[in-house]
Amino acid sequence: MKVLFAVKSEAISEAIISRYRKEYQEIITYKNVYYFNAILKEIQKNKDYDRIIISEDLEPFANNNNYDTIDKFIFEKLDSISDEANDSNGNEIVILFLCSERRQKGNELLSKLFSIGIYNAILGDDRS
Repeated sequence: MKVLFAVKSEAISEAIISRYRKEYQEIITYKNVYYFNAILKEIQKNKDYDRIIISEDLEPFANNNNYDTIDKFIFEKLDSISDEANDSNGNEIVILFLCSERRQKGNELLSKLFSIGIYNAILGDDRS
C-alpha cells in the first residue's frame, strides 16, 4: 500500500504506519507533505497512491477562533484535492480526514466533505 500523509508531524505518520504494520503485517510505502498545496502538487504528478491521510491541523491559522473561516479554507482545499485524487486507472484515491477534537458527528463541514466524496473521518478526543 502506498500512502500520502499530510500531517503536521512525521511522528504522527510513523505512529500510524507502525500500528498498521503491526496489525496487518503489510508493507507500506509513504511520503509526507506539510501543506495543502503540496498534497495537490504531489497527486497531480504521482497517481499511484492508495490512500491520502490529511490532518485538519496540517497548517496553522492566525486566528484559531474564527471557525467559519477555517472551515471554509479547509473545505476549499479538500474540494480541489478530491477533484484530483484519482489513480492512473481513474479510480478515486481514498481520502481519510483526521479531524480536530472540536468535530462531532453531524458537523456541517463533515456533511460538506461527504458531498464531495470524502467519506472517511476520524473524530473524537482520542482519535486513536
